[in-house]
Amino acid sequence: MCSFPHAPFHSSDAPRKGFLAHLVTYLTVNIGLLLINLLTTPDVIWAIWPLFGWGLGVLSHGLRLLANDTFPSVSPSGQTTSTDTPDWTRVEKRLQNLEAIAAEEDLEAPQSSSAASTRTGTAH
Repeated sequence: MCSFPHAPFHSSDAPRKGFLAHLVTYLTVNIGLLLINLLTTPDVIWAIWPLFGWGLGVLSHGLRLLANDTFPSVSPSGQTTSTDTPDWTRVEKRLQNLEAIAAEEDLEAPQSSSAASTRTGTAH
């Protein structure tokens, strides 16, 4: 069995690999669309629309990646992190807060309508 040496995968490589996959897919599909367009209806160039629309998405993806590389965020502990990765402790704390709010609302919610009518009936 052959083993190829490779660099270990780092989480910081994931956004770049995602953008590269997006770019390669964009180029492959749009070259195919241009070929289909030119072979079937060369008098009407309709392939420009997906090329332009999807190109805006690829451009946005690339600019976001560049912005994250240029202006990395700093976590409260002082460690530099990417803005794409969530701070899981904050996410868990927010989830716990939401669960507590939901539990309080369940306690404050009125009982069933029959229970409410028996309470109002005893007030006479």
